[in-house]
Amino acid sequence: MSARRGREWLAGALALVLGACGGGASDPVAVSDAARPGVDAATPGVDAASPPLDAARAVDRGAAPDAAPTVTDDGLDGSPDVPVGDAALANDAGGQDAVSTPDADFERDPARLNLRGPCAAERRFGGFKVESNESEGYTAVDGVVRDGVPPGMVPEVAGAEGDCRLFRARRLVCDPPCSAGTTCGTEATCVPQPLGQDMGPVVLRGLVAPLELLPLQPGNTYFYTRLPHPGFTVGRVVHLSNTPGYLGPLALSGVGVEPVTALDATWTLVEGAGLTLRWQPPVMAYGARVLVEINIDQHGRSPLTLVCDLPDTGEALLPVPATDALIAAGVTGFPSGRLTRRTVDSSEDADRCVEFAVTSVRPVPVSVEGHIPCARDADCPVPQTCDLPIQQCH
Repeated sequence: MSARRGREWLAGALALVLGACGGGASDPVAVSDAARPGVDAATPGVDAASPPLDAARAVDRGAAPDAAPTVTDDGLDGSPDVPVGDAALANDAGGQDAVSTPDADFERDPARLNLRGPCAAERRFGGFKVESNESEGYTAVDGVVRDGVPPGMVPEVAGAEGDCRLFRARRLVCDPPCSAGTTCGTEATCVPQPLGQDMGPVVLRGLVAPLELLPLQPGNTYFYTRLPHPGFTVGRVVHLSNTPGYLGPLALSGVGVEPVTALDATWTLVEGAGLTLRWQPPVMAYGARVLVEINIDQHGRSPLTLVCDLPDTGEALLPVPATDALIAAGVTGFPSGRLTRRTVDSSEDADRCVEFAVTSVRPVPVSVEGHIPCARDADCPVPQTCDLPIQQCH
């Protein structure tokens, strides 16, 4: 390990230790998390710029420290320790001066915002998301912007009905296999692998604590999980800006959405019946919509995902053609559903689009009439047994 890499590793480790020991719900400062592996979406075509954050956890839930934490390096290069004060953040490399985040001029009235909605999948270079996970009890920030659109993240649209789409993940195969730095494209030829780009310091205002994120390596990802939960105030504008990096300056907005609450304990799919969904409607929507995602074929070779982008009215009927097509495509494993209330803004330049979402997410159990998922024979009614490869009772 080189001396420089050794210093960076040690400083990053110290930053993590300090983050675990200092700052709680009343702490107005934070230090960005250590880098993590690449950012990919679990559901094709939905929030592809940044992944669902079900695995993220708030690291810091303790009492606020008596003094602001300090990030230190190993002292070998003679640089001073970096204090992290109110509205000032440092990256985990530890050797940079803290950067202040002064107030900025942006629209603070949610009723006057002009939210431009999500990017089209084929033009989505990436984006940022503030996610409040209601079932796990954390708020996290996540993002990446690439220099292209990964071919595998542009799904095939297998069907459409009203506000619903059936997405099929593309199975891209190149022969011979693609070499390092390339990926298989939609024409079965290898193309350059899109890479995360340095967007410069990204500042979010309007959260419960001021936040500035620096790109993390490898991959120029942005990631933070130490916000108090909930990390935003309902009805308050959240504004994202950056010091111009790749693609130049950004100015995107969202609104703190009400926590989403499903009023159905389980979503039960019945062939020929469609699916009625009910959730608690918001007092004020402020441009929010509700995203429904359902996957019932966990082990299929080309499973479909039903995605419906709905008005936030508290009730919707998913159309029979969409739900029947989903069932007909196959049922394996344990079906899953997710309900998301979100505002989405975007900025588009030529064929390049970047988006910003403020979301409240809650998983919802899903069942399919006539199908029993299983992990062992004991899960199945006699005389059925568990077909383990597809986790279904037969």
